[in-house]
Order: sequence, then C-alpha cells, then structure tokens
Amino acid sequence: MTDCLVFPLELFFWTWRYCPPTTLLAFTQCSKRLPRFLVNSPRSDAIWANSRKCYCGPDFPGPPPSTSEFQNVSLIFGVKPCYICQSPNAEFPFSYALKIKLCEGVCTIISSVHATVTSICYRLNAGVYFARE
Repeated sequence: MTDCLVFPLELFFWTWRYCPPTTLLAFTQCSKRLPRFLVNSPRSDAIWANSRKCYCGPDFPGPPPSTSEFQNVSLIFGVKPCYICQSPNAEFPFSYALKIKLCEGVCTIISSVHATVTSICYRLNAGVYFARE
C-alpha cells in the first residue's frame, strides 16, 4: 500500500515550476516536508523565479541582492502584519525597499504624516540650530 503513495520528487519539481506564486506559498504552509523542498532546496530559486516570470510578467521586480526568490514572493503575495497596527495584511507592500506592509486608510495616513514630519525635522536639524532654553 505504501508503494502507491510514493511520488517521485522530480515530478513535484516539474509541477511546481508552473504553479502561480500564491499556490506555491500555500504549498509551503500545508505540510512540514514541502517547505524543505520549496524553500531550502538548491532548485527552489529556479521554481520561484519561473513562477514569478510566468504569472507576473517579465517586468515584475526580481528579488533584491540579499533576498531569495521565496522571500521576495512571500513579501509581495504573502500575508504579513501591518507595520503599524499588526493586523494581517495581504496588500502589496507599502515599501518594497523596507519590506513592510501597511493597511489601507488610517495606517497609510499615519505613515505618510510620520514620513513628512521626519523629513521636515531632518531638514531643520541639518541647517538650523535651535536655541536652548
């Protein structure tokens, strides 16, 4: 009975090459063994890169130098907590460079206001010295 349950790993690799990134992410979370092959395998970057190119188009950004294909796809398509309120968020990253996601609405507004205030303070501190009391 166990012989018919054996499936060659090579067939998994060929099948995964043509799955969308969201399906591959689901595979990494459905078993303890699959992440070992989809994330830590020498072939895993080729699987994730092919999936990204087939389903997202050739102009879709590849991973930054210090990031694997899996981490890149996980950031873009996975569910990560909002940087401000920590609620689950599946939206496109607010900042791809900082690798953070924000909720729509209030958290995005808070972040924009914070960035504006930080920018103003940086400019003031760079050129103007404040008198201390």
